[in-house]
Amino acid sequence: MSDQQGFRVFGQFFPVPVGYQARDMALVKHVTEMSFKDWAKAMNDPDNADDPLLWAGAVAVAAWQTNRSWTKQQAYRWGTELDPNDVELVGFDIDEAEGDAVVPPSESGDPTSSGSPETSSDTPSSSPES
Repeated sequence: MSDQQGFRVFGQFFPVPVGYQARDMALVKHVTEMSFKDWAKAMNDPDNADDPLLWAGAVAVAAWQTNRSWTKQQAYRWGTELDPNDVELVGFDIDEAEGDAVVPPSESGDPTSSGSPETSSDTPSSSPES
């Protein structure tokens, strides 16, 4: 496995979301009940590194970017029903004193920057029920 940041859920790796599209922003709002702007700001605040609601938004988008054939409802259900204990953070710095993940800022400093996320419709995954 590369040193790429992401999430491992039930043995499957999901890369950290890149190049958020409007549908990703809507999913974050739906999962976290926060505006995308507030969520992005909170995700980049190290004091929030252990907030499971913030991570739920990121994990839901990461899974949806990997499984673009899912509907918004499938991605929402997967993101909100996932137990935070089933999510392993991969490639994130850990503050050893606190044991919390330190959320790195996005490469551009702006999580809304454009870019095409890599997607794979043939990646095996835990498919939510329709």
